Amino acid sequence: DGLGRAELFFVSVAKISRFAAKLDAFTFSIQFSEQDQQISQLLDSLEQACLDIIGSEALGSVLRRILAVGNLMNESVGKSPAAGITLDSILKTSNKKGLDGKTTVLDHVVGTLMKQEEHDSKTLNFWDDMQSVRGATRIDLRDCKTNYNQLRSSLKKTNGTLNVESKLVKRGAGGKKLKTFVEKCTSFSALASSRLEALSKRLSEVEDAVNSLCNFFGEDPCTCQATSIFAVLTSLAQQVKSSKEIWARKEKARLKT
Repeated sequence: DGLGRAELFFVSVAKISRFAAKLDAFTFSIQFSEQDQQISQLLDSLEQACLDIIGSEALGSVLRRILAVGNLMNESVGKSPAAGITLDSILKTSNKKGLDGKTTVLDHVVGTLMKQEEHDSKTLNFWDDMQSVRGATRIDLRDCKTNYNQLRSSLKKTNGTLNVESKLVKRGAGGKKLKTFVEKCTSFSALASSRLEALSKRLSEVEDAVNSLCNFFGEDPCTCQATSIFAVLTSLAQQVKSSKEIWARKEKARLKT
């Protein structure tokens, strides 16, 4: 008597056996679908970004031109030409300056393309077609794996609770409410197990895509992350934009003379 609502609530909770474990199982069951969907969406975005980069003809054309000009500069000073362009060399080669001490390799590549009478604008605007990469710049496969493992751990814990409560129901203990809890929990466990199996498969598929992206740039998948590649390409796109602006100003000044 005389107890407030909060006190009455805790008195009622205290009468429920293994309340904390049941609450954890219930909370996990109502949050699982959203968490599963979030991980799936991140994986889809990451995979699409990897595929778009590897399949971009425009980006490949820019990178080949950067490599070609960079090799010409290397040969001019007696250095051996590079067989290919790596992640680490993209920005280094792009920023190499010529004899005037101002014009970079990328400036030359951009200027050459801009001077072409009917140059393919898509080549220099490769970043415009990479919305997927922009949306995946902060997606780390390692975080997706961590979140997946947390879901597996929570499901294991839930199954442990389900096992305990199921034994009580089989002995006729716990009443109707416990029986309902066990039935709903059993149904959820089966669904969650199926979804996690599918999510595990997606993780493997996306990891293959990330590994292919690393190999595309001559990087070791064990030490290179997709986020590092996205960061380099973001910087390259910004530098291409800057080089285009520089070329436009020079062209405007030239036409005035």
